[in-house]
Amino acid sequence: MDKTLMSMILDERLVVTAVTLSRKEKITTSEAYRAMTEFYKKHTNHGGIWATVIVSGYREKFGVSVRSTIVCREEQLETVKKQFLNVDSVELFSLQAVPLKDISSILARDRLEDLKSFHIDTKENAPNPVKYCAEDFEVLRSDQHEVFNAMKRMADGGKPVSCALPGSSQ
Repeated sequence: MDKTLMSMILDERLVVTAVTLSRKEKITTSEAYRAMTEFYKKHTNHGGIWATVIVSGYREKFGVSVRSTIVCREEQLETVKKQFLNVDSVELFSLQAVPLKDISSILARDRLEDLKSFHIDTKENAPNPVKYCAEDFEVLRSDQHEVFNAMKRMADGGKPVSCALPGSSQ
């Protein structure tokens, strides 16, 4: 697996996530995640390998504790963790040969990859992957869905309120 990861990251210059590795090697995403984690631990001090991580926990928005997940560069980890009231987990998300400038693009790319592997036979029912990808990208960039949820909770006296994300139906 080390050879595959080394080739994907350094030779092919790919951004490798557990999803991309699992598809290439035909293994589960859990196995791919473990392989990536072992690979990164082994090669982290050799340089040339950059990581992005997922930080999950609770942050305060408008006086309300809101569950949040942030994808960040590993070198930003300590700064990002300070934004949280409570950090539940920090997990490896991707490995690449260069530091990423636009983190949200890897999330949109994974979504597009999912839609490319999804096939519908009839032309009328085919999904519009660019539209869905753009909607997801805007939600990720704006982070407004959390703000709107917090505002609705405050307006209802702190009671939980269901809120549909853009592009979803209730």
